[in-house]
Amino acid sequence: MTSNYIFPTLKPPEILQCMTELGIPFSEEDLTKPSTQRMKLVYEAFSDILMGITWENYDNAVRACHDELEHSEIYMDSLSLIIFYQKLVKLMTEVGIDDFSIRDLVKPEPIRVKKILSAVINFAKFREERMPVFETHAQKADSYISRNQNLVFQNQNLSEQLKKLKIKQEDEVSLIKKSKEINIGLTNDLRELKKVQTTLTNEIDVLKREKAEIAERLTNNQFITVNTKQECMKLRSRIVHSPEKLKQLISDMGTSLASEKSSIASLERKSRELQNKIDVIGIVEQDILNCIKLMEECEIEIARVEEASRKVAKHQEMVDQKELEVREVEIKDQQLNRQLANAEDKLARIQRSAEAKRETAQKKMAEIRKEYNIITVERAERAHEMDRKRAMIESTEKKISELRSHIESEVNSVQSEYSKLKNHIELYIDEMSRCMEIAATS
Repeated sequence: MTSNYIFPTLKPPEILQCMTELGIPFSEEDLTKPSTQRMKLVYEAFSDILMGITWENYDNAVRACHDELEHSEIYMDSLSLIIFYQKLVKLMTEVGIDDFSIRDLVKPEPIRVKKILSAVINFAKFREERMPVFETHAQKADSYISRNQNLVFQNQNLSEQLKKLKIKQEDEVSLIKKSKEINIGLTNDLRELKKVQTTLTNEIDVLKREKAEIAERLTNNQFITVNTKQECMKLRSRIVHSPEKLKQLISDMGTSLASEKSSIASLERKSRELQNKIDVIGIVEQDILNCIKLMEECEIEIARVEEASRKVAKHQEMVDQKELEVREVEIKDQQLNRQLANAEDKLARIQRSAEAKRETAQKKMAEIRKEYNIITVERAERAHEMDRKRAMIESTEKKISELRSHIESEVNSVQSEYSKLKNHIELYIDEMSRCMEIAATS
């Protein structure tokens, strides 16, 4: 009869050897008389080896269901068994057992256990043969994914840094714009102040010259006054007692005094004007000093603005560099994505090729299995014929043995009779010889 399975059924010694190689304790008694508990342990080991799912994972799933269901303690064992059975169904479907049922778990039968173990062992061998190829591509894929994640993370960091730099640049641009406007205003004010300074400097020079002239005139007037007083003293010594002359002298002196008073008043007036101008010049000088101080502050502010401009230019260069790095990272990311896509495509082609080879191998195995079944049937027929002939040979050999024994017993009997007869003949001959000798002597 042809099997519906796509894998060969292994012999018990092969199954036991493969189970030992997989590190799963299993005896011939477990194969001929399987128990529920024993097969559950075996299936748990298969789940751990082939799927990477331990019993702790099942416990976690059971606990998750336990938290969501009411009175779950009533059917905890059944729930655990059902979850375990669902995972086993997926595994058995992958290895080629499409008709795996709960009965195979709770009430295993020797024939079914043999089929299931054969399927799992064939799958494990195929997996072990192809594992280096899959592990190589899986490691490459993991490395590509990890590198892609790192590049994405770096890209995000660079994007955040770029955003911060752009925000900072916008803030600095507004500050620089404001500083430039202030600088332009201060420059215009400085130019106006320089014009005013030039005008005031010219006026101060003129006033200084006028002050010098007035001071010189004041000195001359003081000198004249001193001389006049001296002359008055001289004149007093020369006073005449003539009333007419005295009157004339007094009149002249009054005229001279009035003239001197007028001159002195004029000089005092000019002196006050000069003092006022000097005070104004002091105020102007203070304003000029303030303007100079303001100019120095403007120069400091201009230096700050220039420094800020240099910083902005430097930051702009950094932003351009970061944008260039981001573009390079994006290009690398695209290249890695293409490499990852090529690797995935290559892996898919390898998987398709492996699947095609597997299908070819399965078809070939099915053909071999079919031929094996035919050969097995022919072998059984030949074995039956050989058994029949062997029985005939054994029967014939038995008859031959019986005949040989019978012949040997007859030969032994004949030999015994022959020996007895020979002894009698020899005894008879001896008696005859003795009688003949006696007769001859008489």
